[in-house]
Amino acid sequence: MEQGTPALEEGAKTADVPRGEEASLRVAMVPHSETEDSCGSLARRHWVKAWLCYVGILDAFLSVAIYMSMMPQYVFLPYVASEQATVAAVLAQVVAYPLLMTIVAGKAQILLSLVAEVAEHKDEDHILEMCTHLLMVVFNFSEERRQKVETALKISFCANFFIGIAIGVRLELGGNNFGIISGILMVCLTATTIFAYCHYVAMIVQIVRNQYLYQEIPEEEQDERLMKYEITRPLPRRNMWMGSEYMVAAFIGQVILGLLVILRIISATFLILSTAMGTMFYAFAFTHFFPSMVRKRCFFCPCTSCFWMVIGMVVTLCIIFGLIPQTQGLFPEKHLVRPIFQPGQAFNDTYVVPGQLAGLGAYPVCNGMTWAARNFNGNKLLALDLLIFAKAIYWTHQEDIMAELGNATYNTELYPVQLEELQDMQAVARIGVFKLPSINTRVIAVRGSAQAEDWLFNADVWAPSVLTGIVRKVMPLGTLFPLSFSRIAMAPDIRSLLGLDPPWESLRAKIAAIKKKSDEDGLALALTGHSLGGGMAQLCGSIEGIRSLTFSPVGQAVAQARVNGDSVKHQMPIENTAVSVVPYGDIVPQIDDQLGVAQSIACTAINPITCHNLTQTAC
Repeated sequence: MEQGTPALEEGAKTADVPRGEEASLRVAMVPHSETEDSCGSLARRHWVKAWLCYVGILDAFLSVAIYMSMMPQYVFLPYVASEQATVAAVLAQVVAYPLLMTIVAGKAQILLSLVAEVAEHKDEDHILEMCTHLLMVVFNFSEERRQKVETALKISFCANFFIGIAIGVRLELGGNNFGIISGILMVCLTATTIFAYCHYVAMIVQIVRNQYLYQEIPEEEQDERLMKYEITRPLPRRNMWMGSEYMVAAFIGQVILGLLVILRIISATFLILSTAMGTMFYAFAFTHFFPSMVRKRCFFCPCTSCFWMVIGMVVTLCIIFGLIPQTQGLFPEKHLVRPIFQPGQAFNDTYVVPGQLAGLGAYPVCNGMTWAARNFNGNKLLALDLLIFAKAIYWTHQEDIMAELGNATYNTELYPVQLEELQDMQAVARIGVFKLPSINTRVIAVRGSAQAEDWLFNADVWAPSVLTGIVRKVMPLGTLFPLSFSRIAMAPDIRSLLGLDPPWESLRAKIAAIKKKSDEDGLALALTGHSLGGGMAQLCGSIEGIRSLTFSPVGQAVAQARVNGDSVKHQMPIENTAVSVVPYGDIVPQIDDQLGVAQSIACTAINPITCHNLTQTAC
């Protein structure tokens, strides 16, 4: 026996050895190589468990974010479709979305329950056993085929890993940072999604199978043979009846409400509220059909389950969106009170930026950058000139708009400014078209949010950006997840399947028509806007190749795929046309990632709302 190696005789008893010392003796008896293998296995097990937990939580959060961001596509149909709303469109809204959101809430519950089990279970093969059991239940495989199912799953896991690496290499070659990690993550998210929906199918199969087998067993032998058949007691008839009643009641109630809206007997606002009602009824049905799944408490919120947490968020958002149209009275008309260019008024011409004090000049966007190049006398539009147009379009009446522009251009080479077209004050993302004959230029100004319908439009375009952005920032390593996936997931629009144009299509068509007219007239063209108007000006300008200067615009990284669609690949990239001015402290431009050139500027105010104000940006 080598020195230093403890030896215990066979059969020696360790009952009198303290527990800690006994564990030490057992470890010491293991050969050195086996101890290293054990430590390596333990480390591998923890890494695998940590990765599974991360992917499960990320998939649950992303699924909820993606489908909740689709809410405007369903519940806003009456507002964006108006007379176009067909029976199919309304039924898709009132029936499909509540059921879809309830299923997604169940998916999140399944995944988070899986995370809790993986975190607590010490067996590293637990996930393999769960997947094997699900497949055997779904396809009714016999016990003899368990080994073959496990082998097939192991092969598929390995294949998915290499597929993820292949996707990652392609992302790396496409210029995406951490592409390998992103590719593996995408494949793992697909796998967890398949697992969740297989779990759904397995639960449904088991409910039907249990009912059938339980009825086939003689009553006197039921207790004895339950384990033999490996089934649990079937759902009580009361659960089946109550769940079915809730499903039927939700469907009939929503169809009736939809028909009443189509016949204009009740307001379209009731469709949004009926979405909340339908979601609650479907949730109650799931509670009766899948009680064991729905009632599991969430590990990060023990007061309720993840299922009911998601349902509560959906219902709350439906109620909020349903009340927004009723707040039109809270958005009064905007009148010109303090023009930016008015002696002794708002404009502060004494403020200088720190760069000017250091002799480095003003911000690049203000010092050397110009717009509208097609002119004959060398005069071009500067950043401050376009800011006046972006601010003037907010005024309700034409007289105030022209007074603002007249104050800013009088006695300059830009005077006079001619108003060619002004949309109705109730138009969403209202457009004003102005001609500056002295410099042979036309300017399109797009208004930001000024009424209730504008806020619904905001939710429609940028809800996906907000929700996916929250997930990417909350989750560790969330920023490694490629934006291309978010764009692919958010680009489809249910309205295109129903023969309806999305609400931004009219804006795109209008700007395209103005671009065509400007080319025919030989006029240079510039786009500008603020906030919502800035974001839409950049997105639509990139399609038509129009240079834009916008102020505090909402970001475009995810929204670009929704608004521009396939033209993202075929038309001029937004980076070639868009320049934005983004004050520090302004939260609106942070809603989505900014594309193009973003000029950050200082904000001397403390209030973030003030930093979003155009007067503050100018002064």
